Amino acid sequence: MLLKLAAEGGVSAIAASFNLLVKAKKPRDKGHPFAKICQEQQIEHRTTLVKHPWTNGMVEAMNKKIKANTIKRFHYDSVKALKEHLYAYSINYNFNLKLRTIGRIPPFEAILNFYKKTPDIFTINPDHLIVGLNR
Repeated sequence: MLLKLAAEGGVSAIAASFNLLVKAKKPRDKGHPFAKICQEQQIEHRTTLVKHPWTNGMVEAMNKKIKANTIKRFHYDSVKALKEHLYAYSINYNFNLKLRTIGRIPPFEAILNFYKKTPDIFTINPDHLIVGLNR
């Protein structure tokens, strides 16, 4: 098809057809409930094309870590048991596990430190989000 376009209209025809193809893949529905919630919370919601996630692999690495520490190690008798273990894992990860990439502190502590430096970019105090007994 590209050869046919090139023969008929040259490079400009190929560029025009490519622009039409790219524009056709962009989401047109701005009335989606998730988009509305993001707009209400003043969050910029960016979308990517299907099969072109443009990530650096961090999400895939985290998913691999969660899978290795949950379903690869344990057998769950029900979905409820799996959900409970995933919840416990996420609490442990966010509040107890010290990560090397952020200075050997837990992720939530890094958020609190960032809040102390720049509180104006937060809508609520993250100290109020602590699970369990308050300090």
